[in-house]
Amino acid sequence: MNKNAVIVWACVGLASLTGAAHAATIDINYDLDLAYTSEHGIRSHTRTWAGDHVGAQLFATYADGTTEQWEWIQLYEHNPYVTGTDHISENLTIEHITRGYVMDITKRLASFVIDLTGAGIVWDAGGYEDPDPRNSPGTLGGREFFIKEGNGDSLGGEIVATYSDRVQLGDHTTGEDTFTRLLIDFSGLDDGGFVGDLIWNADTDGLAYTDDLTPVMAPVPLPAGGLLLLTAFGAFVTFRRKGGQLLSA
Repeated sequence: MNKNAVIVWACVGLASLTGAAHAATIDINYDLDLAYTSEHGIRSHTRTWAGDHVGAQLFATYADGTTEQWEWIQLYEHNPYVTGTDHISENLTIEHITRGYVMDITKRLASFVIDLTGAGIVWDAGGYEDPDPRNSPGTLGGREFFIKEGNGDSLGGEIVATYSDRVQLGDHTTGEDTFTRLLIDFSGLDDGGFVGDLIWNADTDGLAYTDDLTPVMAPVPLPAGGLLLLTAFGAFVTFRRKGGQLLSA
């Protein structure tokens, strides 16, 4: 597993509550293990909307150990632009607007995941641009997770954002900027999680075709007994070809 970490500062305004600004360190990590390939890659216009999130899976883990899961769905059959989560939670709500992802969190949140595998978009991170070989074709310049504004009650400490399930676009094997999964870990904050209002953003790019992600299947290692059997079989074939006495021994 490869990982590249970049540390930045996120200033989250609390003027409406305290008249001051607080800051939490944000650590950006990349898991570069390849998970998917996309034959057709990114569409010609990379801008994305809420409707492109349909099919995404969302997972929340709270500081008390409880969990919750949502799916991003189309709310009205004949209007693909009106989307949201498949149920309303008393603990957390999220929506996508022009400014980014708006979250209202009433139960202390330890971590949050958005998995775009079933949607028509991918995360575009890294900030690489051509001719940097790490920049996948068609993605232009990406942007990592960052906080725009919020009024949470515990913002001292660290937030860790991890991109994983890397996507290879076409035959471009060196790309390190497209992923389907983003984990935002709030457990490093002073109170072990986040409560309050939060607006954050992270660049996404639209795929040319929604169902264009093919899982990369890792080779399944043979058990030790299987390897010995193959070795013995190889020896048998070798002796037969050479006219050896293996069968009459």
